Amino acid sequence: MLLTIGYATLFVKFEILQVRLVVSLTTLLVLYTLFNNTSDTLPTTAYVKMVDLWFFFSIFVLFFIIILHVALEYVPTTPFKITKVFPTNGEWGKAPKNPVASWEFGRSPEAVLKITRKYIIPITMFVFNLVYWLVIFN
Repeated sequence: MLLTIGYATLFVKFEILQVRLVVSLTTLLVLYTLFNNTSDTLPTTAYVKMVDLWFFFSIFVLFFIIILHVALEYVPTTPFKITKVFPTNGEWGKAPKNPVASWEFGRSPEAVLKITRKYIIPITMFVFNLVYWLVIFN
């Protein structure tokens, strides 16, 4: 449930950074507290337990989401344009057929959130769960 709440912050409007960050950070802190309480009740071992790996992965995913929210605040909301001007090749009075070509670069923060929530997080979760449960059941 905590991962779902953290993942749901990718669906909050981009303009509402405070809500996205507060919910993400609270989810991360609750998960860390749960990890501490769980690891305190388990016997101490010299190796890493599977439940520890699950907690580490979950904490990493929530941390990635928080870093993404913060980083997207510094991405320009409008793509920038690069304009290339071609010379006339010394022929005065004759302009080239395509004197100016412009390209737009960059992705909007909303597009990055959409790609992250649609592809990156679900694929990462699927691969982790596939490997995790295959290791447990083998």
